[in-house]
Amino acid sequence: YVNGEQFTATSTFPKKAKYFYHFEASDGKGGTARIPATGELNFSVINVPVIIVPGIMGSELYRNYSTRPSICGASEDNSIIWPPPSYYDKLRLVVELGLDINGLPRECFPMRVGDIIGEWDKNDYYNYLIIELKNSGYDENDLFVFPYDWRLDLTTTAISLQNKIDDIKQRTNATQVDIIAHSQGGLLSKYYIS
Repeated sequence: YVNGEQFTATSTFPKKAKYFYHFEASDGKGGTARIPATGELNFSVINVPVIIVPGIMGSELYRNYSTRPSICGASEDNSIIWPPPSYYDKLRLVVELGLDINGLPRECFPMRVGDIIGEWDKNDYYNYLIIELKNSGYDENDLFVFPYDWRLDLTTTAISLQNKIDDIKQRTNATQVDIIAHSQGGLLSKYYIS
């Protein structure tokens, strides 16, 4: 208050951190007041954890042939299949990525999921988004990705997404997680929410 008028000061704290502060006021006649009288007040700015759920073909798939049955022929091939190298035979790609009549991976072509695709063939997919979130104060403690086998049924994959979100909430002590989803990732998130 000055001359009976109240003044308010506001400030924005854009980055997560712990902030320390105190208030000082003067009556203009040599009298001052400090709140708190000693020490500092403090508060923390935290981010709500974020999970990025990519769209169809937005996650890497690797061959996991060292786990396939002997009837399929021995192979230690665990190389990336998606996104495919530019020289890759498209017919072979269709055969290896195809599913059986029940919509499940075929026994002779087991796959494992890698990371989300940040960049491929000189095109940016999710790298820019991750960089922007990191520039806004997110880091490995509150920024997560959910790569998944985009060939499979979404209702089944939604259970894996639920498990991932539950794990994030437990690790971060958060009560909620914000989802950033793209394309098929939005449909997957919808199954998770419903």
